[in-house]
Amino acid sequence: MTEKEIAAELVVQLLRLGSQSDMPFDPIVSSGPNSANPHAVPSDRKLRPGDLLVVDWGATVDGYISDLTRTFSVGKVDEEYHKIHQVVLEANAAGKGCCSARRAMRPGG
Repeated sequence: MTEKEIAAELVVQLLRLGSQSDMPFDPIVSSGPNSANPHAVPSDRKLRPGDLLVVDWGATVDGYISDLTRTFSVGKVDEEYHKIHQVVLEANAAGKGCCSARRAMRPGG
């Protein structure tokens, strides 16, 4: 599938499940090198094994707007991505709690 095909399917499913047609924003579906762009526009790029896939979408229901972002792997990913994931987990853990967050954000924290 291409990024555009996935984005279209997300819109169809959101509408089927009750979202109003005035979505809060167009879905962002980006894979491979495109996944590094936080505001990528879905392209004709087909997903490939080893890609990271970023999906950011939302719905509108009765004035409530949702926004959800998730990153997926397409098959096995490069070991470097596992290392990056570990760094992100450690950064999140260091930032939990008011005082911990302040300590973690100082230079050398």
